[in-house]
Amino acid sequence: GPFDLVTMGEVLEHVESPEELLRVVGQAVSPEGRMFVTTCANCPAVDHIYLFHNVGDMRNLIESAGFEVEEERFWAAEPVPEEDWERERVAINYAAVIRPVKHRYGY
Repeated sequence: GPFDLVTMGEVLEHVESPEELLRVVGQAVSPEGRMFVTTCANCPAVDHIYLFHNVGDMRNLIESAGFEVEEERFWAAEPVPEEDWERERVAINYAAVIRPVKHRYGY
């Protein structure tokens, strides 16, 4: 049956289609359940197949997969002002609690 909580830590950047993965794993989340996800932006590595560029990329992915952000936290890996993160390509750590969008289940 569906789960009330599913966690996915540092996985999305390791797959070709993180949106598809969120959709598939999201099917295991109950309508009132939550997922806790973490990932990073601007953190290229040999095993990072998908590269997020900013927090907006992550939010867009979550929404397009049928979820909404309930709470999120993000921070830079370097002491750079937030307005310069994207230009400087600063690595960003991202964590969010997300929930299924209600209309996804037809109500």
